[in-house]
Amino acid sequence: MATGKANWEQARDLIEKETGPITAARELAEGRNSEMSVIVYAGSEATFVKGRRASHRWAWTQERERIINPLARHVSAALRWSAVSDDWNLLGFECIPGEHAKYSPGSPDVPKVIDALLQLQGIACPEGIDVKRAEDRWASYTQTPELLAGTSLLHTEWTPGNVLVADRARLVDWAWPTRGAAWIDPACLAVWLITSGHSPRSAESWAARIPTWQAAPPAALDEFARIQALMWEGIATDSTEEWTTNLARASRQHAAHRESRLTSQGIPANSTNAPQIHNARPADIRREPGNHLGAYHPDPLPSGTRTKANAHPGAPGSLNHHFATIVAITIRAIQGAFVGEGLPTGPMST
Repeated sequence: MATGKANWEQARDLIEKETGPITAARELAEGRNSEMSVIVYAGSEATFVKGRRASHRWAWTQERERIINPLARHVSAALRWSAVSDDWNLLGFECIPGEHAKYSPGSPDVPKVIDALLQLQGIACPEGIDVKRAEDRWASYTQTPELLAGTSLLHTEWTPGNVLVADRARLVDWAWPTRGAAWIDPACLAVWLITSGHSPRSAESWAARIPTWQAAPPAALDEFARIQALMWEGIATDSTEEWTTNLARASRQHAAHRESRLTSQGIPANSTNAPQIHNARPADIRREPGNHLGAYHPDPLPSGTRTKANAHPGAPGSLNHHFATIVAITIRAIQGAFVGEGLPTGPMST
């Protein structure tokens, strides 16, 4: 669910302390991680301003995005200023040109997105920065969260709305960065490519252009495909928005594709060599509105707290739900087997 948007005029005085007198403004409806999204024009300069009310429960994510920006600004938009008052927490970014990425097969945007992902791969996430670790973020969906551990800075939210494309692609909206294995980002992107019309084989052929994906343990890629299938199934169950249903379907197709790889190698689905999604341990799972791939976070809740996730045996996070999900993935395995490939053509991105 998108955070309700506020009229930027409520924070005009605070913004003008940074920009000078504003002569024009254009409010934006996009952006699930902010209560205010506006491009303001002052003098000859345009600035993109995003913010939350200071009282919002996730206002602290503004500070996290401010701290992350120096690490990621060469693949994102540079932060010009930050401003905090009793009412607002704001960030002002350079206004970069571009349209939202198109991920469909044959789109000229996809190679540019891969180039941006390659640049992102070189960024380490320092130990002292307060971001969620991958092994904690997805711990509720797996018995082997250590497979996800790493030191790379991950974006993880590869919705086309978070990727602006002009002469190159740049990643925006860093409200929910993660520290983990570098191959996780191409794995996340693969599901969005499938949602946009690629077959799982095509999506993985794009992911394979990323060296960390090629070097990742196959068991880790298999397990994360199952994790995403579980996660998106839970999100879609708890949402009325069509995009969540589409991502649940795409992640099932990807998990089935990875499962078929094991089957072709003669490894039974219930083998100890094949991580089992229905063994994922139940946990209290808290919904964080606006956080796409981290919409359910396994943060501890007070003892006895009841949530949508643990209110009944079939809810996301329960053993029954996990079992139902693996059955659904198995049933749908054939459905994604004959989708048009949309394989990449042309030279490899560098």
